[in-house]
Amino acid sequence: MAPKATKAFAGEIQTLVSKGIINSAEDFWDRLASDPDFIDNTLPADSKQRVTDLAADIAVLRAKRITRSRLRDHLLDVCVVLVIGLVLYGVLRDRVPIRVFQFVVVSKTGGLEPFQIITSQDVSLGSGTPSSSIFTSVNDVVGRYALEYIPSGAALERSRASAGARLSNELSQRRVLRVKLQPSTVLAGLKLPVRLDVLVSPREKDLSFALLRAVYILDVHSEADGISAVVAISDADFNKLAPLISRSDLIPIGLEP
Repeated sequence: MAPKATKAFAGEIQTLVSKGIINSAEDFWDRLASDPDFIDNTLPADSKQRVTDLAADIAVLRAKRITRSRLRDHLLDVCVVLVIGLVLYGVLRDRVPIRVFQFVVVSKTGGLEPFQIITSQDVSLGSGTPSSSIFTSVNDVVGRYALEYIPSGAALERSRASAGARLSNELSQRRVLRVKLQPSTVLAGLKLPVRLDVLVSPREKDLSFALLRAVYILDVHSEADGISAVVAISDADFNKLAPLISRSDLIPIGLEP
């Protein structure tokens, strides 16, 4: 590689000399050492990167030729090589694009309350360490809801937000409460929220059955004796449920379209 780099660099130097840009190879090194922007400001656009790469290779080769036993005699050469290396590093570093990782953070004053639909005004983009567990797009967050309280300034992690269909104003006229549902295969494998019917089955014979239509299931957790669920129901269904809830079993019976 060394002979090829030397030959290629010599060809570039000869071209620059023929165009009157420099007088010699040593003139090139002197000007580069004294002016860090020499390559960018002086060389033709089609040769800047090529000359920069070759000059870096030649600088490394020069450094390797200086052995420890002759270090004192070549101290000036060492200094020149170091200066050139730093210059080339600065040139190359400035040309490498720096990727900034952006992710969604809570910007709403007071934070996000659980089971409140997220709007574009509630969040913004921050920057920091990449993580696959954090939302990276505001558009991907709007219409979801937090599963727990998230303070202002915190990153919005996927595990702390709903994973299913996005909502808009469907919950605005509903009451959100936690209830116990009977075990059911209806909810198996579903990404919440979903909308379904719930049968209120009284455990006492003198009470009548009730049917809650289009109940939104927002979150579920399995327990030993059933399913703890956060649901959103209409005021009318809440009035049906209130006198029966402590004396009835709630059975999910079918998904709503």
